[in-house]
Amino acid sequence: MKCPKLRLPFLRTARAVLLSTLAALALNGCTESPATPVDDEALRAGRDAASFVHADEDYFHDMDGGIALTREEIVGRNMWNVWSG
Repeated sequence: MKCPKLRLPFLRTARAVLLSTLAALALNGCTESPATPVDDEALRAGRDAASFVHADEDYFHDMDGGIALTREEIVGRNMWNVWSG
């Protein structure tokens, strides 16, 4: 089945717009931005990752039906909830 003559110019225009947009995005993505170190609040305060202690309090005890967990499992569940919540 052939396209009606009225749709053909639209399809050509749409294809041209799509290709030019993709080309512009691809070329823009190839530029390198200068790598600058992140100067966050912890670095400004002189704190490193080791100075942040993970919470081992069982905040979410009832969430898993009250099962007994080790300290490592509690810390892992707390971090999972913080990062995915």
